[in-house]
Amino acid sequence: MATGKKKRSSRKKSPKPKPKSSESRSSDALTVAWTVSLTAVLLCDAVVLLAAWAVNQEIGGDQINVFLELVLFFSATTGILSLVLLPVVMRVRRVPPPQGLVVFGICIAAAPVLVVLARVLR
Repeated sequence: MATGKKKRSSRKKSPKPKPKSSESRSSDALTVAWTVSLTAVLLCDAVVLLAAWAVNQEIGGDQINVFLELVLFFSATTGILSLVLLPVVMRVRRVPPPQGLVVFGICIAAAPVLVVLARVLR
């Protein structure tokens, strides 16, 4: 009598091979560091704008002003780091990052640095 059960293959499916990157591990790591620093600067810029709005609306008193200055300082230092990493990423990578991302990154990273310079020179 047939039991109706099918025999399963004893062979396991081999995992799909990972796609090979044309970049080295160090260039990938530098690219990730650069994009993470850009993301941090972008988020800090948004917080600075929100805090500046709160200062103009006179919400929170001096504490929000101190917070604004602290986040602006962090944003500027991270922006400088991002601007320093950009030429390194451009030199190390075989395929450069997209031109639009590079221009966007320069604008985002330079904005808090220029704000700090304007405040110092004022």
